[in-house]
This record gives sequence, C-alpha cells and structure tokens, in this order.
Amino acid sequence: MKRLLFLVSVGVLVSGCASTLHGTSQEVGFRSVPTGATVSISGLSATTPTKLTLKRGSEHTATFTLSGFPERQANLKQKLDGAFYGNIALGGIIGMAVDMGNGAAYNLSPGNVEMDMGTGLAREFEENEPIRVAEPAPNVPVIVPASLASPPMGAPPPPPAIIMPPNRPLDERLKELDDLKAAGRISEEEYIALRRKVIDTHR
Repeated sequence: MKRLLFLVSVGVLVSGCASTLHGTSQEVGFRSVPTGATVSISGLSATTPTKLTLKRGSEHTATFTLSGFPERQANLKQKLDGAFYGNIALGGIIGMAVDMGNGAAYNLSPGNVEMDMGTGLAREFEENEPIRVAEPAPNVPVIVPASLASPPMGAPPPPPAIIMPPNRPLDERLKELDDLKAAGRISEEEYIALRRKVIDTHR
C-alpha cells in the first residue's frame, strides 16, 4: 500500500499537479447579444451561443461578426491556476516545469465571454445565467414631409400640378392662367407667381 502511494506521488510530481487535475485545454462559452453571431478564435469557428475547447498554453483573441454590426473582439488572458502552486507545496520542480510548458499551469480568463454587438462591450457570464436578448429599439416617431402626408378625412384633394406647355404665344398662356384663376384651380398668390414666371420665360 505504501509503495502504491509512493508511485502515485511520484507520478503527480513528474506530470505536474495542474496537468493531472484539469489538463491542458479549457472549455470556454461564447454568447452574443443578439444571438447568432459568428465567433472565430484560434482556427475555430461557431455560431453563438456555443462552447469551444481552447489550449491553455497561449492567450487568444475572439472575433465576433454579425450582419448589421461592426466586428467586435475580446481577449482571453492566461492566469496561473491554484493547482500550479501544489507543485511548490510538494516540492515538484519537475511538475512545475511540465505545467508551465504544456499550459496546464494556466486558466483562460474570462472563462465565458458574452459580447454585446451593439456596444462592443464584453463581459464574463456564469454557466447557469440565462441568455440575454437584445433590447428592442425605442419607438421613434417618423416625420412625414407635409408634401407626402395624406390629407385629413373629408378634406378636398390637393389641386393637380399645372404644366404650362412651352412655345405658345404669350397671350394664350396668360389667358390660360386667367381661366385657371377664374375656375378656382389656383389662388391669387399662385396666379401672380405663375404669371410672373410665364412672362419671364417668354422674354
């Protein structure tokens, strides 16, 4: 029994505490608001929400893309894991070197990443945290130009556009304007403006 415990202890010291406890890879969750973004990181790609397995031995940059939004990025940094210090307690210099070399000495932080595609802000989320949905856009009144707005119910329709045929004698064009005014199709102000325009263009 003592021999078995000795062999297990030697194995832990040689392989490294962190390598034994949690390995050299880490599963990281990725979400986006709104969902459905493509996250690309270290040669891997998936659609949010998703989980990807990353090597602990290096830091990573996640890129989020979604139609209608700017490209967003979030960095995953290395932090020393508590299991690494177990090598120091056990005097395992070899184990420390192993854990540092294969990346097992580190945790990737944040452990889960949620990217807000609208603001570009990234945050860490908990595993049991419900997926957030994008907030609806505020109701903004639409201003319709008066020229495009429909007339109120019961109001008479606007007068049709008046096109003055060119290359006609001045007296005929002025008489046509007189007839339009007499028929009530144009106001006094419109009559004066059109009459002035006809005279100017005839010169």
